[in-house]
Amino acid sequence: MKERFKKLVEFSPAFDKRNSDPKKNYGIGSVRIRFTLIGELGAVYFIMSSNFYTESVIKDNFTKPFGEWQPLPLQVGYHSPYPHFEGQSICKSKCQYLNNKPCYSDCSFLQADKVYQLLLSDGDKGVWKYLTSFYKYIFTNSKEKEINI
Repeated sequence: MKERFKKLVEFSPAFDKRNSDPKKNYGIGSVRIRFTLIGELGAVYFIMSSNFYTESVIKDNFTKPFGEWQPLPLQVGYHSPYPHFEGQSICKSKCQYLNNKPCYSDCSFLQADKVYQLLLSDGDKGVWKYLTSFYKYIFTNSKEKEINI
């Protein structure tokens, strides 16, 4: 039986939370884009930072034209109802990707660039193909040495 997946794309808003008081200074951030593939066994995801900043950040901080700031691939990871290695800690909060149940999660920052390159060359189809292969790698017993895309 072929597994059915739910595909979710989420956008987190840009922010400008600068403050002269270092204890209250939370910096700046661009819009983040998250692709999540959810199946019966767990969820896998890819997160990237866009180059979309608030107007105040662009006006005050950037000397380069807005178009020269590049998106940044951040991470690829998973949410699982069970641990994947000895000593893996359970997340303290309920996981929205596992029906609000506790989960075990982990991520890779190095793999994110590979997924970003697929996004550039193949659009979202490349991201979903990678995440499907990554899901099988994480959640099936037939783990391969590499993620096949």
